[in-house]
Amino acid sequence: MRNPDLVIIALLLSCVIDSTVYSQVTCRRATTREWYTQPKNISVRWTLMENTCSSLIQCWSRQTETNGHLWTTGPYYFPQLCPLEFQLGDVMFVSADRTLEQYGIHLINVSKEEFENCLILEPRKEQLVFANSINGTLQVETKWLKTGMNYFTVVHRGSSHMCRLGLRIALLVKPQHCQSSPLLRLCSGNGECRTTFKDDSFSCQCHKHFSGLYCENIDGCYEQPCLNGGTCLSKRTAYTNLPPYECLCPSLGFMGYHCERNIDECSSNPCVHGRYINLADVCRCVQLWSKVYIHFAVYVKNVNYFTKIRGIIQNACYFFI
Repeated sequence: MRNPDLVIIALLLSCVIDSTVYSQVTCRRATTREWYTQPKNISVRWTLMENTCSSLIQCWSRQTETNGHLWTTGPYYFPQLCPLEFQLGDVMFVSADRTLEQYGIHLINVSKEEFENCLILEPRKEQLVFANSINGTLQVETKWLKTGMNYFTVVHRGSSHMCRLGLRIALLVKPQHCQSSPLLRLCSGNGECRTTFKDDSFSCQCHKHFSGLYCENIDGCYEQPCLNGGTCLSKRTAYTNLPPYECLCPSLGFMGYHCERNIDECSSNPCVHGRYINLADVCRCVQLWSKVYIHFAVYVKNVNYFTKIRGIIQNACYFFI
C-alpha cells in the first residue's frame, strides 16, 4: 500500500509545477501607505494555489531597488507567499486550505537564513507559533510580530519540504515615529504619517509651510521669501504667534523686510556737485576731466600740495566742472 504522505506530497508538487502559469503572481503593494489609528486584522491563508511568487520581480512588484537591509534579497531557489507589511499593533490571523489542513502543518518562526534556504531540521519548541497544527482560523500572538522583519514557514512532522514548495512568508512590522506623546495628534495635525516600501517605519510628511520631526515647526522659509541674496531665518513654531520668518540681508546693498530695497549709498551726497552713480553696494562718483580741473590741479601743484590734495580729491570724489 502506498504511503499517503508521499501521495499528498506528489500531488502538491504536481500542483506547484502545473500552477506556475496561474497561481504565481506579481505581488501587489502600495508605494506609500498612511498610518491608521485603529489596528487592522490581517489574514494569511497558507496555500499553494494562490498568492505565491518565485522571483525578485514577482515578489517585489518590479521594485528591484528594495530596502535591502530589511527585505530579503537572498536566493530565490524556492517560491514563497507574497511578502506583507504590518503596522505595529495589527492582528494576524492564519488559516490553511483544506488539503494542507488535512495534511497537518505547524506554523513556526524561523531565522532569515532558515527562511532563505529552507534549512529547517527539527523545529525547536520555542519556534512553534501554535502547539498544534493549523485547524480553522487562528490568531497569532503579538509576541510573534515584533518590530522589524519576521519570517515564518510551516512544517509537517519536522520536514522542510513545505518550505521548499513555497509555504514561507516574510512580514515587516513597522512602528510609527509621528508623535512625541500618545496624547498629541499625529504630525501635530500639520502633516500625514506615512511610509514607503523602502522605509522601516512610518514618519511625518509635512504639509506646505511645516517642518520638523513631528511637523511642529512652521517653515516660514518654504517659499524662499528673501530677495537679493538674503538669508531666511524661520522663527515661528506651531504653538506661538511669532512672525513666521526674518530675512538677514547682505551687509551691503539691500534692506527691507524681504531685502527688496536697494540702499542708496549716495544719499549722503559724497560727490561734489552731485555727480555720481548709485551701484548695488557702493556710490561711485563720475570723474569729470575738464580744463577747469586741470587748471585747478596745476594751481594746487604750484603751492606744493598737488600730490596730497589730489589724492584727497580723488578718494573723496572731489572733481570739478
